[in-house]
Amino acid sequence: STKPSVIMPPAGTLDLRRKAQIAQAKPTDHSRDVVVRRAASFELDKTIFGTLDSTVARLATKDRLAIEVFWSDAAAASISAAFSALPAAPDHDQALLDFMNNECNFSMEHADGSFMDHLQFCYEYCAAHFKGHSPRVLLLHSIMGVGTNFFPMDVALIPKLQSLVTDGEFRHIEAFPSVLRLLFHGRLLQELESVGGQRLNEVFDGITFHRVLDNKQLSMAAPDFWVHLNYQLIHLLDFLPVA
Repeated sequence: STKPSVIMPPAGTLDLRRKAQIAQAKPTDHSRDVVVRRAASFELDKTIFGTLDSTVARLATKDRLAIEVFWSDAAAASISAAFSALPAAPDHDQALLDFMNNECNFSMEHADGSFMDHLQFCYEYCAAHFKGHSPRVLLLHSIMGVGTNFFPMDVALIPKLQSLVTDGEFRHIEAFPSVLRLLFHGRLLQELESVGGQRLNEVFDGITFHRVLDNKQLSMAAPDFWVHLNYQLIHLLDFLPVA
């Protein structure tokens, strides 16, 4: 007999900072509504930033992340009400959750809560504000490589992942870790900006890069690349401070 599939919980939960961003469709400075206190029990090595090997980078990152946030009752009620008024994000595909939970490793912590909370924020923000484009790309954006060189998925699982998503979704998922690194490096944006507006639209036909997980060479046509940059922007929203 086959073992019945375990019904997994949603990918993650959203704190008030994340709910506010989704409800307001933008980041907000909540300095009037929060008290921020140093978190004594924070351990950098348990997070996605545990791979940082520079002492200065580790100290700076810990200083930014090792905090506890306390909200005013009025702000908490207002944010919760605004978020509850939004249409619910689509349910996750159970086979995809099973794959993430049983065959991949998303157990590390994020800057604010668990890594699954980060994925859920990206998914829900996309569902609410990037209509016509699959939010599953952002649920899976780090599965083939986190920005700090942690790899939740083994190369051998690529065919299984491909079978669970569409070709268009996979094109963005496999590109995400590579494009993120190109953006952090800085030269890509500088080159695009140097061409400028209308001319960029005329001469830029796409980008070629290597997939982080296995160094396979990939290409992305210009229309997909502009869509992809919006996925990257949504992702980066989750790294902004609460105040």
